[in-house]
Amino acid sequence: MTELKFTVNVPSKLESEFVAALERVIKEFIDELEFSVARDILSKSKLTKKQADKFADEVKKGMAKTMSGEVQGDECKRTTDEVSKAYG
Repeated sequence: MTELKFTVNVPSKLESEFVAALERVIKEFIDELEFSVARDILSKSKLTKKQADKFADEVKKGMAKTMSGEVQGDECKRTTDEVSKAYG
């Protein structure tokens, strides 16, 4: 797995606003990435309609968790607000 790291210098007065904006952007990026991967897989697959419908339902359930604010990959199942407070 490739790991990407970057540094952004944020004035301390804007830190909380920056964290909130960054969380929103990352969430939107992950949502779009998931849909993009799903579209790519489905466009190349030979799934039956029934299989494709089942896959779509699983994607929708995953998106519902994402939209509810549950942080993906967080073993503690914290919301984005809880993670922000933990690192704030």
